[in-house]
Amino acid sequence: MAIEEFDKAIDLDPNYAVAYNGRGYAYNKAGQYQNAINDFTMAVQLDSDYATAWLYNERGYSYRVLGQYQNAINDYTIAIQAEPSAWLYTDRGFSYSELGQYQNAINDYTIAIQLEPSGLRYNNRAWAYYYLDEFTKMEADDAAACSLDSQYCSD
Repeated sequence: MAIEEFDKAIDLDPNYAVAYNGRGYAYNKAGQYQNAINDFTMAVQLDSDYATAWLYNERGYSYRVLGQYQNAINDYTIAIQAEPSAWLYTDRGFSYSELGQYQNAINDYTIAIQLEPSGLRYNNRAWAYYYLDEFTKMEADDAAACSLDSQYCSD
């Protein structure tokens, strides 16, 4: 229903950036990621002042889900510059990992851990260390992940 309501708002005012942003978010929630990207991009084109860290994060997420990791990194970078957060660094780190850029991933996970430690972040960094054959660091991060969240403890 939200998409239909935003459609109506856009029909009334095709230059209404807020409506494109809202519909983009609704598309994300509906799993229509390319439509979300199109709407977030339109919102940025219509009103560059409206382009917030949140919008770039949401579009970055859509790109990431579609496997367009470099586009996701670009959007997460813009969002981080505007409003750094542990989640943005985590998401960008994941995208770097998917591209095999493990040192960049480690750098982002490290910042995310400094901002807000979590088992997930330590676990993600452990995997990046694994792919770089840095097993001592991997084991330390595995232990830290387990101490913060039992789902990361091996049997």
